[in-house]
Amino acid sequence: MHPGMGYGPSWMGEWPTWLKLSNGQIRKLESIHETFLKEKELNALRAQFQEKAMESPLEGRKVLTPEQRAHVTAFFIGRGFGLHHGMEWMGSVYPLG
Repeated sequence: MHPGMGYGPSWMGEWPTWLKLSNGQIRKLESIHETFLKEKELNALRAQFQEKAMESPLEGRKVLTPEQRAHVTAFFIGRGFGLHHGMEWMGSVYPLG
């Protein structure tokens, strides 16, 4: 078999030929690779979720008056959280001040 003309998916390159992988081994490697790709998709979804989790409190904060925002800030400071660019609470970031 000519180099580069091995069997198996292109992501494997010539490894199946070089290692003389059986069809069963190739299928197992394909399965592992598919699982990996799905996990990458999950990570992308997690990142989107995290972004939305940050946007929601920011949108909610726009509803509050400056006085109400000050009360929220005082609430967190009074509980020892201090001033930060944001507070993580129940998976979301709530900006203070």
